Amino acid sequence: MTIIKRSRRRTAGRIFFPPCLAAAILLGGAGCGREADPSSDAPRFQPDRTARVEYVIDGDTVIVEGDESIRFLGIDTPEIRKWTPDGWRGRDEPWGRDAGNYLHQFIGDREVGLIYDGERTDFYGRTLAYLTIDDILVNARLLREGYATYMDMGKPLKYGDYLRRAEAEARAAARGLWSERRGSFRPPDYYVAGRDGKLFHRQTCGTVDNIHEDNRLRVRREAARELGLEPCSRCLPE
Repeated sequence: MTIIKRSRRRTAGRIFFPPCLAAAILLGGAGCGREADPSSDAPRFQPDRTARVEYVIDGDTVIVEGDESIRFLGIDTPEIRKWTPDGWRGRDEPWGRDAGNYLHQFIGDREVGLIYDGERTDFYGRTLAYLTIDDILVNARLLREGYATYMDMGKPLKYGDYLRRAEAEARAAARGLWSERRGSFRPPDYYVAGRDGKLFHRQTCGTVDNIHEDNRLRVRREAARELGLEPCSRCLPE
């Protein structure tokens, strides 16, 4: 299990298939046992440049040093309402806050690698890139955890197959966005953490009430531990 080093700043009527069996069906992997992991056959990631993250806008857009906006290639995350000079715009879509807050926990204000693939900028002037950190493709991790869906705009992508496999794993296990879809699979148990928190909690834990709704993220236990989060001593004794 990869541990992410965090910044110092700061079922009636349905047929049930175990998530590992579902993953095997969709991914063509083995049956129950070790869960299919797209990182097991991950390509080598060689960044074209590095940059330090200044701020996470949402699940697929960040601002890096120099006030440069980076739009993640190959994925799309739900929208969230954003503050503009004219006031709040947009609305929070399901799992949008989770995606942005997970990404904030994942990369914080650290230095990340940027990999280009074809066109360098989009219609809005944002830089298009894959992000890497600790030899992990962040775009794929968001897909694997179900915080994003695959999107290629009809263009071939360098890591397209790898990203699609990550999305297939999340879909098979009914993670995140896929838990909202009607189907046969039971979603995993989700816990709650804060955008800048160090602990994860059961959803019924009283501490959750102290975390502002905009700063909450739902996260699997395994993913929480990968982020370096510790279990709450009040609700998750180990």
